[in-house]
Amino acid sequence: MQKKFLENEPGPITVISTDISDFYQRIYTHRLEGFFGDIKSGGPATTFIIKIIKAIRGKESFGLPVGGAAARLLAELALRDVDKSLFDDGVSCTRYVDDFRIFLLSEEEVYGTLASLAESLLAEGLTLNSAKTSVSTKEDYLKHIEESSSDIFTASQDEAIATLTSFLYEDAEPSAEDIASLQSINLTEFLEIEIGKEEIDFVKVKRILRGIRVVTPEASLDLILKHFHLLLPMAKEIVLILGEVKGSEEKKVSAFKELFLKFYNEPPARNIAIIRAWLMEAFTRGVFTLEISDLKILNNASTSLDIRQSYLLQGKLDRRTFFRNKKYELDSISLTNRFSFLMGATCLPKEELKPFLDTVKKNTPDPLMSAFCSWLLAKHGSVLQA
Repeated sequence: MQKKFLENEPGPITVISTDISDFYQRIYTHRLEGFFGDIKSGGPATTFIIKIIKAIRGKESFGLPVGGAAARLLAELALRDVDKSLFDDGVSCTRYVDDFRIFLLSEEEVYGTLASLAESLLAEGLTLNSAKTSVSTKEDYLKHIEESSSDIFTASQDEAIATLTSFLYEDAEPSAEDIASLQSINLTEFLEIEIGKEEIDFVKVKRILRGIRVVTPEASLDLILKHFHLLLPMAKEIVLILGEVKGSEEKKVSAFKELFLKFYNEPPARNIAIIRAWLMEAFTRGVFTLEISDLKILNNASTSLDIRQSYLLQGKLDRRTFFRNKKYELDSISLTNRFSFLMGATCLPKEELKPFLDTVKKNTPDPLMSAFCSWLLAKHGSVLQA
């Protein structure tokens, strides 16, 4: 769409690329309620969505969970008035969630347009990310689009990866023909090529790692281990690959544990909660054996993601005293984190857990809590198993 627009525009175009700082965390949830009020046909569905948002956020007025189609749709809704403001000003632009591309006929319009956008965002409690704001010519941006669109895969290879990686998120099993089509590609070699580039394209790397997970996870372990620090932004894909081979490549997988612990408190993981969460996920999933000494290292409880994972690790280590002490302070735990706390608390004996969960059901307004507590009790003894 952007490429077609630019190619059909005969005159010079100045392109602004920008996004919003900490977008999901700073969405004002009461504004979403106002937007839902404008939907005439929403009925019970919108009422239920608002109830869920309130339950998730607890007493906090800002923020949506990161990830998931539902959260992305709500995030799109949060910028409805900002979009209207741009269109009312006659600005040509595209947006994907918080990523803006603005197309101007004159370079002289740049500062005025950015100022107007910043003002619209400020009304929503949001700010532009100056570090990710750039200005380019039409020619340079078209070149950027071409470079981003070009791929190391041929069309058939790209289709093979797309088909096979889709099976990772569905119940269906890939056929022998599907697997064979991807096995003909040397994904480990492609991964090495991408890692060796001056500027790594993490979108391509993610796709390669997903393909590797399906057909050749064992063959990639040495390369991933060698370049682990460079691949840290792909922590999720690495953890999933290790999970696939932990039974057959126990020695090689165990070599990763030291790196997971080492880089947990170093950049970029130290500064990015989602990376830390996936490094901890390797322990919650049983990819690595968890010990008390590990928990002392994985102690960065600065965000909700860290806290949630910490509760699960406490439970896996059977730290019953921790949960016995904390259960009397349940009201101080945000509703967002309470689900993970209760999962961890299933390490308690069933006869002790049941009355506690009964109390939680009565005192928690979350519409899903009652069903969740019943599920925990029914699955007692297996909830924390890898």
